[in-house]
Amino acid sequence: MNGPARSIPDVVADVLAEIGIAADSLLRTILIQDGYLLGEKYAFDGGYVIWMANCNRVKVFKDDGTLLKMVVVEDETDTAA
Repeated sequence: MNGPARSIPDVVADVLAEIGIAADSLLRTILIQDGYLLGEKYAFDGGYVIWMANCNRVKVFKDDGTLLKMVVVEDETDTAA
């Protein structure tokens, strides 16, 4: 590990900042199916971010489904935060 673990919300905020979107009013939803964590969704005005636990990727979409950015999350990320 190269430094302290970063939480998924921190990664999401950083990715949004990279593309000029403020992360101050995100609505976070935990995605669960059959009792298992699938990932998290963060909604913002004009789009949303999805983090899927099985592939550890953050994807940013516009409301119409257009992919704006995709980032592979580094291994040192603390997914429990």
